[in-house]
Amino acid sequence: MDIKSRTHNSTYTDKISILHLSDLHFNKENEYEIKTVLDSLIADIKKLKDDDKIHPSFVVISGDIANEGKKSDYDLALSWLNKLIKIFDVDKDKVFIVPGNHDVNRDELLEFSKVKFDEQKSINKFLKSTEKEALFKKFNNFSTFISEFYEEKNPYLDNFYFATSVKVGPHLMGVVGLNSAWFSGEQRFENNIVIDSKSLIVGEIQAREAYDSVKDADFCLTIMHHPFSWLADFDEGLIKMIAMENRVMS
Repeated sequence: MDIKSRTHNSTYTDKISILHLSDLHFNKENEYEIKTVLDSLIADIKKLKDDDKIHPSFVVISGDIANEGKKSDYDLALSWLNKLIKIFDVDKDKVFIVPGNHDVNRDELLEFSKVKFDEQKSINKFLKSTEKEALFKKFNNFSTFISEFYEEKNPYLDNFYFATSVKVGPHLMGVVGLNSAWFSGEQRFENNIVIDSKSLIVGEIQAREAYDSVKDADFCLTIMHHPFSWLADFDEGLIKMIAMENRVMS
C-alpha cells in the first residue's frame, strides 16, 4: 500500500504492509480442519517475512471471526490470533477487528424484525436510545473476545464501532471500523428465513461520529465486513458517500 499525503508539502511516499484476513469462521466442531488450514496460512506468511523481508505493519480482520458467534468459537480464535501476533511481533493496537454476520450469536436474536427502518432519522434515534442494548446482546460473545484480546487497549469500550489514529512515518492515519452487522438477522421472513442482503444498516450517526473522531488524520482506512451493496437502499448511498469523502482528508 503506497501512502502519499495531500496535507504535506513534501513528496514523501511511504509503503506499509497490511495483513488482511477475513471469514476465518472458527468453529469448535471443525477445530482440527480450521486450525490445520490457518496454521498453514501462518507458515506461508512467515515464509514471506523470512525470505522476502515482508513484515505486516498492521493486521486487519474484517469480520466473521467466529462461525456461529459462540464463546467456544472465540476461544479458538483468541488462541490462534495471539499466536499470530507473537510470531510477527505486531502490537495489539496495530490489529484492527470488525464483526461480520457470523459473529452474531443467533440464540440472542429478538423480535426486531417487527421494527421497520426506512430512513436515517429513525436509525439515528434508535442508535442513541437504550433500546439498542437488547439488540446488541447478540454481540456479547464477540465483545468478550475483543476485551480479552485487547485488554486495556480495547477500542470498543465506548461504542459498537471503533475509530483510532496511528502514526505512519510523518503521517497520521485514521482507522475507522464500521459495524455493518448490527442489524444482521433481524429481517426475517416466512419460516424464520434470514435475508441480510439489502437489509443491513450502518447508519449515518455511526459513520459521521466515527470519521469525526479521526478528522485530524492525513488519510483514513475504513474497515467494514459487508460491501456497500448489502446495505438497505436508503443507507447504501449515504454511507458510501461519507466513506469516500473521508478516504483522504485535507
